Amino acid sequence: MYNYYDKTKTIQLTRGDTMQMGFNFTVVVGSTAVTDYKAVWHLKKNTGLRYPLLAQAPLKDGVLSITHEMTADLEAGQYWYDIEITAGDQVMTYGPYPFLLEPDVG
Repeated sequence: MYNYYDKTKTIQLTRGDTMQMGFNFTVVVGSTAVTDYKAVWHLKKNTGLRYPLLAQAPLKDGVLSITHEMTADLEAGQYWYDIEITAGDQVMTYGPYPFLLEPDVG
């Protein structure tokens, strides 16, 4: 199970759980809204470092899917996520925002 806090854009997830969450982006290139774009979700421990990426996943039709394997071996704590959106030669970043990984009991 996961929680999403709209005000802070924080995602809270129990370690090893799966989730699917939709994002509704309006991507504008020049003055034109486009629907043909790519979006990739990234998870890092710190915002100041480009690498290492702890997990990444492409969004499919605006939906982020986090698998068990992406968080099962991470320690509980605060991480940071962003979503890199590419449309033509334009690159935009949504985030960074907090990603709270809660401990599991088994």
